[in-house]
Parts: sequence; structure tokens; C-alpha cells
Amino acid sequence: MQVEIEIKHHSHNKHPLVAVCRDTLSLCDVCGENHEGGFFLCRYCNFWIHRDCTLLPSIAKHPSHDHHLVLTYALSTDFYKAYVLRCRVCGGSLRGKGLYACAIDRDFIAHMKCVVQHGEFHSRGVAYPFTAS
Repeated sequence: MQVEIEIKHHSHNKHPLVAVCRDTLSLCDVCGENHEGGFFLCRYCNFWIHRDCTLLPSIAKHPSHDHHLVLTYALSTDFYKAYVLRCRVCGGSLRGKGLYACAIDRDFIAHMKCVVQHGEFHSRGVAYPFTAS
């Protein structure tokens, strides 16, 4: 008997996600990077999220910015037209997926990995430092 693991995740509110293992590199729809290993899949939409991306905290604080940053899964087309899309941490271009953005200073947007490397994260109101391996 095979047991299927199913979760609900805020990155994809429409449908439940099912755990699957990928032996080949596959694109994560949240961060836009290729990964292998554990993923969660929406069978209705073909939405894929890598296991590590399901664990990202929704609120972060980066030492280079005064305000809290909110995990943003995708930016709207209107946002692209209004703002220059460069990571405010590394200066690299942003693809519009898997970002941390400031709700107060809309010009501050950063790659997930740039914030994760040096950020402080909040879970249920408790701050804890995060160290990337």
C-alpha cells in the first residue's frame, strides 16, 4: 500500500500539493531555479515547488534595509513597468519569481537567496537568525 503525502501551501492556494521525488533537474515555480529531489506538485495546474522553498519564512529582515521584507512569489506586470528590477542586495537582475520585497519601500526587492544568506527570519512573531549551509 502506497501512502500519498498531501499538503496545502500558501504559495498555491488553489489546490492541494502532493509530494513527489524527482531524479532529474526540474524547475521550481516559486524560486525559478532547477532542483532535484523532493518536490510538491499540483496535479491540477502542473505547479511545482521544491521542498526547500516550502520552508522559506514569509517575513525576513536584511541588514541592508530598515523594514521587514515579505516573501513574494511573483510580481505583477504593472510592477515591472513602474520599477527598475535589480536586486538591492547583489545588484543582479530579477526574474520576478521568488523574491523578498518591502511593502513600505516598494523599490527594495531582493532575490530569495540573497536575503536567506544574511537575513533574520520571523516565524509566528519570533525572530531567529538563519544560516545558509
